Amino acid sequence: MTLIQNSTKVFCGIFIVLFLSKSTVIAQKLPVVKAESIIKLIRKNKPVSFQNVSIEGDLDFTKLPAYEESNLLCRVKIYSPIYFQNCEFKGKIKGYDEGKNMVILSNFETNLGFHNCTFYGDILLNGVIVGTSLVFAESKLHGELHLENAVIGHDANFSKVIFGRKVFFQNAVFRKNTYFNKSIFNEIGYFQSCKWEGEAIFREAEFRENIDFSLQKTFSPMSFNFSRFKKGVFFEGSKFGDDFEIDNVSAERILLSGCQFWQKLNFESLNSKEIHFSDAIFYSVVPDFSKILNAETVLEKTGIRYFNTVK
Repeated sequence: MTLIQNSTKVFCGIFIVLFLSKSTVIAQKLPVVKAESIIKLIRKNKPVSFQNVSIEGDLDFTKLPAYEESNLLCRVKIYSPIYFQNCEFKGKIKGYDEGKNMVILSNFETNLGFHNCTFYGDILLNGVIVGTSLVFAESKLHGELHLENAVIGHDANFSKVIFGRKVFFQNAVFRKNTYFNKSIFNEIGYFQSCKWEGEAIFREAEFRENIDFSLQKTFSPMSFNFSRFKKGVFFEGSKFGDDFEIDNVSAERILLSGCQFWQKLNFESLNSKEIHFSDAIFYSVVPDFSKILNAETVLEKTGIRYFNTVK
């Protein structure tokens, strides 16, 4: 092969690499849609469905017409089904606004869905009501998520979500099944006083900071099997109306003090430095504490009570 042929071959190779690199950059740049244009669609009760776009500006549902529910509270009713897939949101998502004299909340009469989306701002959905399903599956959240006092009428899907910042779910009510399996929580999570009427699935989730599930109520099975808590997890004062599963879980500290277990507690191969069951009540099945994996675990069982239990 001649020197000229070699040079031509190298040049062509470099050109192809540069062309492919440039094409990749072009492919990653998403078409821009103004958030205001989406609000205009909702104002006309038209369905909202977008894929592979970048949303510019705050998607602010509180700008829609609201009706006065009380002297201090207004609600926005949204009849449009809303679905985004493979989209990115540069601004905030706002279904909640607190002014000087009035709080505005949002009611989504049908579904609210974000699948495989990326959020760069906070998501403020405090007190929202979602009539059917709520979806954030496979999304990446760079800001905080607020769902305090929310009511979700059907399934809620948070599977494989990366929560980059704090999450707030206090007092949320989930009417159907809820999925957090294989999700990652990078900062503190607040789930105090949640009500889980359907199954609550947190299997294979990773919690990198403290997480608080205290004072919650479950009516169906709740599972954390194969999850990893790098710090503490707090369930104090919770009422588990159905099976509670923490098999093959690892954690620094697990607090189950004052909990009520109405069905079976499963904790086979549980590995934690501290587990606190003080003042817990078991109503049906006596747990087998020998299944705890780590023999050096500090196991606090002071004040445990058993009512109508069987081995």
